[in-house]
Amino acid sequence: MERRIKNGEKEWKCDKCKKWFRLDEEWDSKGSKEECELIWGVEPEDDMPAVCDDCWEEIHPSKYPDIYTRVYETLHKLKDNK
Repeated sequence: MERRIKNGEKEWKCDKCKKWFRLDEEWDSKGSKEECELIWGVEPEDDMPAVCDDCWEEIHPSKYPDIYTRVYETLHKLKDNK
């Protein structure tokens, strides 16, 4: 996830739409990690892609269960190879 400080505000960039959003540090440090573990079953890393809520709704796993399954399995294979 790309981050920056603009006008004294911490921001992050959506990897899908490329828009910048204010960084909620509490969510960033705790909530996002819990959500990643819940959905994908892995602990997030700093270089993992991040998407805004609007983009997430477009690509939500429930809309593409076959792709979600493949990604989930790939993530676990990579995790097991570390």
